[in-house]
Amino acid sequence: MCLCSSRRLKAAAAKQYHRNENITNTGKNKEKQMDKEKIYAVIKKHMLENLEDLNESDIDPQKSMKDFGANSLDIIEVVSCSMRELNIKIPRSELADINTIDELADKFMTNASAGGINAK
Repeated sequence: MCLCSSRRLKAAAAKQYHRNENITNTGKNKEKQMDKEKIYAVIKKHMLENLEDLNESDIDPQKSMKDFGANSLDIIEVVSCSMRELNIKIPRSELADINTIDELADKFMTNASAGGINAK
């Protein structure tokens, strides 16, 4: 085999390797990505666990947790448990201006897509 053929084979092998690596990484990224529905389901689960007399069908994402009778400790518990389950860390100062469940889910999504989510 001549030297030129050997280089071409190495180059082709390198291209194939990088192609396979990109496919593998894309698959891993999809696993890490969160969609809003999953985030909303986690928040809803923790609301149901922490708030009394709340039915799943009653939860409206356009409302505040206070609208469902949550006090400040309940809200902290729901947010903390949700972030723990989603493996997201958001400073409390960034959560202060959130008024609705939908806004909380959006904040989690923004943080997750910005790299604030860590794979377990």
